[in-house]
Amino acid sequence: AAAFAAAAAEPSTPAAAAESAKSSTPRRPLDLTTPRGAGGGAPATPRPTPGSTRQPRGVGGGKVFSSVGLTFVKQMSALVAELDSTRCNFVRCIKPNPAMAAGVFDAPYTVTQLRHTGMLQCCELLKHGFPTRISYAEVVERYAPHLPPDVGRLRLPPRDFAAAVAYGFGVQRDLYQLGATRLFFRAGGVACLDGLRSCDMAARGPEIVARVRRWIVLRRFRRALAHTLAGLRLCR
Repeated sequence: AAAFAAAAAEPSTPAAAAESAKSSTPRRPLDLTTPRGAGGGAPATPRPTPGSTRQPRGVGGGKVFSSVGLTFVKQMSALVAELDSTRCNFVRCIKPNPAMAAGVFDAPYTVTQLRHTGMLQCCELLKHGFPTRISYAEVVERYAPHLPPDVGRLRLPPRDFAAAVAYGFGVQRDLYQLGATRLFFRAGGVACLDGLRSCDMAARGPEIVARVRRWIVLRRFRRALAHTLAGLRLCR
């Protein structure tokens, strides 16, 4: 076995011996971290390709890349943020007369434009719908400072406060509806409730307080009646 290992270790031919001697010569390690120029001297400066926004990396390793797609995404995000912070309103422009003369109002011509643009149908929809919506928190913030102190001492939740104030001020019931988080008004309903802010509270204050308390009593009575009827149905 020892003789066989010794024979295997020795080169069988002169060419094999030369190749073995060449492979045993120590080699200098190749530095791949530092790029070389064409002549193998100083490092070559990378050149950006046409149409590319890639910049050469600095010594400090700072910001080096800003693509066109990344810039577009940033601009779109800024535009969406700006649109979210604003409120869009659309204005329909109507010509007062065919000649566009100043101070001349042609009623049939104007009505024809309103009919063809669908504005009459839109007004009809607003008449039967509830286009104005106000949150209960805004109702409290808007009308509570103008009410007598006795209403504030009742400590009503925002939803009950909105319903009690609308009832106490005498707003017609068909002009508003109570939602889960908002108070819905028909066209002209908000104007009726805004009259509370300009009325003589010294004269109408006692009446409003009395109607608000009456609303609270009616609500308790209706709830008690509903619970009683529900219990009678279960007993049957």
